[in-house]
Amino acid sequence: MSKRRVRLTARLQWQLQASILRRCVPEFIAAHPELDLTVEIPEPAQGATEQVLKALAQGSKQADILDLHTNFEVPIAIKGGLRTALLDMTDRVADLRDQCTGWEPCTWDGRVYGLPSVFSGSAYFYRADAFDRLGIDPTRFGTWDEFIRIGLEVKRTTGAYMLALDTSGFNQIQPLAIHAGGGWFDASGRPMLDCEPTIRALELYRDLLLTHQIAMPTASFYGPEMWQAYRDGRVVGAYMPAWYGANEMRMGLPDMAGQFRVALAPAFDPGDYRGGYRGGMCAVVIRGPDEDIAFELLAFSRLTVRAQLGMLRENFLPPSMFAAYDEPAVKEYAYGFLGGQRVAPVYAELARHTGPFHVGEQLLEVQQLINRVVIPEVTAGKVSARAALADAAASLQRTRVPLEEALKIGGDSNLRRALD
Repeated sequence: MSKRRVRLTARLQWQLQASILRRCVPEFIAAHPELDLTVEIPEPAQGATEQVLKALAQGSKQADILDLHTNFEVPIAIKGGLRTALLDMTDRVADLRDQCTGWEPCTWDGRVYGLPSVFSGSAYFYRADAFDRLGIDPTRFGTWDEFIRIGLEVKRTTGAYMLALDTSGFNQIQPLAIHAGGGWFDASGRPMLDCEPTIRALELYRDLLLTHQIAMPTASFYGPEMWQAYRDGRVVGAYMPAWYGANEMRMGLPDMAGQFRVALAPAFDPGDYRGGYRGGMCAVVIRGPDEDIAFELLAFSRLTVRAQLGMLRENFLPPSMFAAYDEPAVKEYAYGFLGGQRVAPVYAELARHTGPFHVGEQLLEVQQLINRVVIPEVTAGKVSARAALADAAASLQRTRVPLEEALKIGGDSNLRRALD
């Protein structure tokens, strides 16, 4: 019997995404002896995904599988008719939807166009040694009011900030707004920038920086200045996504291995969400004759317990599948960089209590407004959170970036410059 010949190409921008997929390909091929299957995964390169999206907009297909960054490429992919080039996975994932978290950024106009690729709930990573000396247990911070109260004591006695907050863009206000039960869009994709939960989140953001001064202002979380602030003890914690504590801190602070731990971030009110979404990936399939095999490979590499265990062991990423937390290997997993902490209890709660990140066709425009106006003016004390978001909501109604401009077709700028 002749085998079905299938050739797939995955174009990726990040080494992390490539390693996740590459690890699963040999086992997937072995499980499908009826296929003559080849999966090409070129070395990741910045701009690769953007090139594929530009080509799609011009009617050319350059890949079968893409991983879209929810803050950069998803805003482009959901504009105009570009989504028609992507596989609608709604019916294929119907039985998976209640088994894991993170579907919302992959769901546009009520249809699912991608698979959640990296769990990106925000938690509180903290200097255990610093808090131990003060006799303070950050795992017991129930609400942001308690966090502020303890933060003022920490600042008074040590001069240290409890965390750093971005004064240049949406990087942290987005998860905090979602954490509060707000965000940029509702489940139908309608803008809701000036909803009360988002206003509340921005007011807290401003107060942490300006009123209480327990947050250090910064424009970078990944450079030498930030790493040195952790080393010096000027900052004793970070409200950041799980991947930041799992990988960025580990690589940026190898000399501080064992000194950090992770805890759930505080709730706005008891019983509320304990985290917000930031910086995840949405794995998509470009339509074509082998779209069924491409989808199966993505599902095998992302949404199986076996694959999620691999991501935890090899990439230090918390599972997004709820069933994975029932596995003994996950329950007993001790993360060396976090002092051998058994992180499953924290991540399991975070997976179930991270607010949804709904997206809409004007996500790019929202990010521009937050970056250029809202965050700079509010964190400088020039305008109230309520007024800034009301103005942004009004501006959004008058603002629409055409797909062609967002893609920079014919130019040499990449998509991220559209977010500057």
